[in-house]
Amino acid sequence: MPFHLEEVDQTFLEDMTRKIFRDGVFGLDNEDNDATKASKEIHRSRQGYNLTALGIILYRVFPPYEDLQLVPWYSWIDGKPWLLPVAWVYRWFYCLKNKREQSRDLLLEPYKKKETIQARQQYLEGWKL
Repeated sequence: MPFHLEEVDQTFLEDMTRKIFRDGVFGLDNEDNDATKASKEIHRSRQGYNLTALGIILYRVFPPYEDLQLVPWYSWIDGKPWLLPVAWVYRWFYCLKNKREQSRDLLLEPYKKKETIQARQQYLEGWKL
């Protein structure tokens, strides 16, 4: 074969085998997946953890026009980017009134789930992904 296989660390192999069996056939059956998006952003970032986490929070508080116009209940801003600040304010009040705890958890996710995110990053680095 034209490639060289490296020796696999036995501890790593056992940890990954346990994770694969725990996560289910498609890797969707575990509690780690709720922080996946934040983990991917932090993994791709060249900035430090805290700065990237702050960027994720700002993105969630102030989503860009391109993303918000794709959401069906914000279709009224389609073609009117100058209404974006109105959509943000509407969204904030809606979330405060109807989804207070869920919104708070989503905003603080990069900090509250730091250990989960870092463990996921270690898996990715271990698999050289």
